[in-house]
Amino acid sequence: MIKLFFSFALFFSNVVFAQRTNSELIEENWSYYYTFLDDKKALITLNRSVEILWPISEMKEVAIINASLIEPDAEGLPNKTEKESFLKYEANVLEILNAKRLRYVFVSSYFYEGNYHMVIYSDTSSIIKDAFDNVKINDFTYSLRVDTYTDPAWDYFDDYIKPNIPETLMLDVRDEIKRLESPETEKKIIHTIFFKSERNALQLKEIEKRGLTLKSFNKIGDNYPKSEYKFVYQFRSKQIINKDKIESEVVDLYNYFSDEGLYINFNILE
Repeated sequence: MIKLFFSFALFFSNVVFAQRTNSELIEENWSYYYTFLDDKKALITLNRSVEILWPISEMKEVAIINASLIEPDAEGLPNKTEKESFLKYEANVLEILNAKRLRYVFVSSYFYEGNYHMVIYSDTSSIIKDAFDNVKINDFTYSLRVDTYTDPAWDYFDDYIKPNIPETLMLDVRDEIKRLESPETEKKIIHTIFFKSERNALQLKEIEKRGLTLKSFNKIGDNYPKSEYKFVYQFRSKQIINKDKIESEVVDLYNYFSDEGLYINFNILE
């Protein structure tokens, strides 16, 4: 499975979910985005907290509940009615798991090539099979199957679900905007980049053409002697907050600096 670079972040209307994990280590931080898997468009729902914690050593068993869509669109994705049907299905599965106080992590669900997949890691796959066998929903006419296997390295998560770096940056933009108290006002955006060598005046001028102003730079080599990156630069831009524009700016900078530098992060200042 090849997960391509290109991605669109997507805002949905607010949805109230059932509790999606009973692990005290993992917070609920759900996001939605489009990506491409083997050149086919996919819509992925992801608990972003798992990005930091994976693989979770005690959760070595993965279960994938699968179903075929009844009326996928031309790109193999669901319509609103089918999406809502599967949200209800997920809530029922999780209700059973939570009632039995079983150890599991609901990592993701995604739509791809006319199919639905619900991905749960646990300490034993039998608990997912039990929930799968006991879910009963009126008017839910989908034919379902569950695949389970041992996956201590979380390879399934890595291959199919984990966002690549540009996708992660775009999701970070969304999370950062959510925390702003007044996103409609003009803000400063600080970008941090590591470089292997000091930037000269011509290089800085080229960067400024991208709408950025040099804020600061420092040597980092003494603190990290084994690192190939010796300098940290911070650049700032100023703009009214616009999700699409900031996503484009962040991903563009990541790509622009990829040969000679390492884009570290961004921060929106109130």
